[in-house]
Parts: sequence; C-alpha cells; structure tokens
Amino acid sequence: RPKDSFAHPQPPAPAPLFHGPSRDSDASVVSSRPSSVGLSRASAAAATFDLYKDHRYQVSAVATIDAYLSSHTSISLHLPFPTAKDITQTLSFLMSRLDFPTTKVDEDLPLLLKILNYPFKLNKSILRSPGTPHQWPTFLAIIHWL
Repeated sequence: RPKDSFAHPQPPAPAPLFHGPSRDSDASVVSSRPSSVGLSRASAAAATFDLYKDHRYQVSAVATIDAYLSSHTSISLHLPFPTAKDITQTLSFLMSRLDFPTTKVDEDLPLLLKILNYPFKLNKSILRSPGTPHQWPTFLAIIHWL
C-alpha cells in the first residue's frame, strides 16, 4: 500500500452549475410528448424532395445539370419533361463518371444510391419507366444529387 505522503490527492468535486429543481421533476412533462428523434431528418428530407416538384426549382436544377453535361458530353435534359432515353443516358453517364460499372441502369442504380447513402427513398419500380411526367421530380432529384 502506498503511504499517505505518496498518494495523489483527489481533485475537488466540481460545483453544480444548475441550482434549480432536479431534472427528475421535468421528466413527466417531457415523457408525455411523442418522440421526435427520427422525424427531423425525415421531414427535412421530405421538404427537400418537395422542392423538386416546384417548376422554378426544376428549371434551376436542370440548368445546373445541363451546364455540367455540356462540358463533358452531348447529352442534355429538356424541360418540361425529358425523354426516357435522355434520362437513361444521363444516369449511365453519371454512373460511369463515378467509376461504377453498369450494364442496366434500372438494376444498378439502386445499389449505387445505397452505397452513396442517397438521402431520399427510392421506389425501384419507377426505374422501369423513366419518361413519365409524374416520375420526373424523382429522376431530377437523383440526377441533381449525383
């Protein structure tokens, strides 16, 4: 056993910063509320995705995409709704730029988006019909994000 002269003295206990009622009294108020742990990220993602449904935002996103595409290839997206061929070619091109080997976009894209932690939910069935107008915001979000 060490002698008292060699023992290190214990540091003094820190003074409490909060001098009000204990935190236990607040628990009953907080516990009666529903949890919002997962809602803020999901609601933020939903709000962000809703931007792609706005025509002005679509015009801005397509302008950004076309500026990138025009510096690398002859593909471009035309509003109000690009053709299925243009969407598929754009996705194939972007996947190749990411060094992701692809044979079929509709089969390989979900895997790529999962690997890259794509923030929006992707329904794989929409990949079979990329040229439909009601699916355009989803494809625009994917292309713009990539």
